[in-house]
Amino acid sequence: MTRLNGKTAVLVHGVPDTHRVWERGRAQLTRKDVVALALPGFDNPAPAGFTSTKEAYADWIIQQLETIGTPVDLVGPDWGCMLTARVASIRPDLVRTWTGISGPIDFGYAGMRSQRSGKRCEAARKRVLASKGLPQLPAISTMPGWPRWTASLSTARELIERTVEEMQEYFDERSEEWQEGEKAPVFQERIDEVQAMLDAMSELTF
Repeated sequence: MTRLNGKTAVLVHGVPDTHRVWERGRAQLTRKDVVALALPGFDNPAPAGFTSTKEAYADWIIQQLETIGTPVDLVGPDWGCMLTARVASIRPDLVRTWTGISGPIDFGYAGMRSQRSGKRCEAARKRVLASKGLPQLPAISTMPGWPRWTASLSTARELIERTVEEMQEYFDERSEEWQEGEKAPVFQERIDEVQAMLDAMSELTF
């Protein structure tokens, strides 16, 4: 890494960008002590065992800064803003100045507005479910893995079980004439098929 007067500017890109996002901007700079890091997994192979969490990325950036030997001018936009802010907060000895750009940490940030909109939509969905007598669905993790898959299957089983109950109630509430007609056997067959699917799902273990 090049240094000028013992100082280095370190640029940390956002996600899902790469270090190449800085190329046009760096070409306009007069200072030459500028380093654009390539975060693991973004045009840079991730180290063995790298967990790709916020803290893992912050630790990785810290390791890069420690090799420089003097406090740096740290710059990051977007996710790079959050990561560099984290680095500056836990290792201020490595940072001479910090510049954060467009980090989603302001309540008025578009990402936050989208999140609030999502919460309103979720509340509306719950009201619709309640009005139709359907169960409130539990929160399911957005991260792939056994907790998400187990919760998803549990929710699916609950909904299918409720469907079987409603179908059976519908059948039982039909008139005697309807139950003795040609539609009844077909409908009962459908109930049996859904029940068989529920039984098969109940046998799943993880």
